[in-house]
Amino acid sequence: MNRPVVIAGTGAVGSHVILALLAIGCRHFVLVDFDKVEPHNCARGAGLLGYRDIGSYKADALAAYINDWDYGAKTTVYHADTRTLGRLFFAGAGAVVCGLDNLESVFRLGVVLADTGIPLLRAATQDNNGSVEVVLNRPGTACLCCGLTGDITGGRASCGTRYLRQLENKETPSLPLSTAIAANRLVLELVRLEKEPEGAHALRRYDTGDSLHTFPLERGNDCPWHDIQIPDMQGKTDVFSVTLGQYFEAHPACGGLEPVADFVVSGWCLRCGREYPVNQSMLGLTAARMHCPHCPPTAQPDQPYRVINRFTRESPAALLDKSLYELGL
Repeated sequence: MNRPVVIAGTGAVGSHVILALLAIGCRHFVLVDFDKVEPHNCARGAGLLGYRDIGSYKADALAAYINDWDYGAKTTVYHADTRTLGRLFFAGAGAVVCGLDNLESVFRLGVVLADTGIPLLRAATQDNNGSVEVVLNRPGTACLCCGLTGDITGGRASCGTRYLRQLENKETPSLPLSTAIAANRLVLELVRLEKEPEGAHALRRYDTGDSLHTFPLERGNDCPWHDIQIPDMQGKTDVFSVTLGQYFEAHPACGGLEPVADFVVSGWCLRCGREYPVNQSMLGLTAARMHCPHCPPTAQPDQPYRVINRFTRESPAALLDKSLYELGL
């Protein structure tokens, strides 16, 4: 694969997928994870994480392993919450592997990649359940969220395959299915996509240990996440470092860009009346970032703020030097 594989989530599934991808010759990775290594990760991380890595970022530790495996490998690391990433972040990817540990983040990734043409492959295990989902994201095909009902942003749900137990007469596994097996099956599906891109199908494979059930993912006519295209960056494959100003230069007729969530430009103080810059996505905003820099540290943070939900050429000049990745586009 000439283009990078984005690994979203570098825990147990992500570690096993990386090991399998290295074995088949993949050498271009983008690792996205803001978590740090904890003791239990050392037991579940395919042997790639050790106790020496505890306290360091998972993505950094796995990037070091990849580079030790092959000095010629190209690995880019982002300590980011995937919920803050927009479509342009993934524009140069050959495929995205989802190893995220909660359903809110999983389905947000499905929303962002719908109709982009970038395959999304997800492996998950829980207890003895395991599944692999292959979502092509081509115009006219299903996205991960097709048929989904309810709010995708509420609560922290399980990352595993509990929802798949509703399928095929509530079959349950008769044999254990390890994370390694699910990850290897995911990589097999990725190889199939590379060899037969036109003959591939969006599907969900549900493994019960001694049998394999396959369900097609059908396009939902009422799914709201389709028909949004990634703009052409005119030969720039590394859009991770492209700034808002550079984007506007490349797209003179651009009317605006949609962020993943409202972007807080500034706050204003109810005590001293002054405005101060914030420049951060609403998803990652903390109370400390809303504290007026002119008032005593003991004062309570302010809540009033000014937001942008669509970037235009008239957006504040201070944002032009920020990358599309930082802006959550």
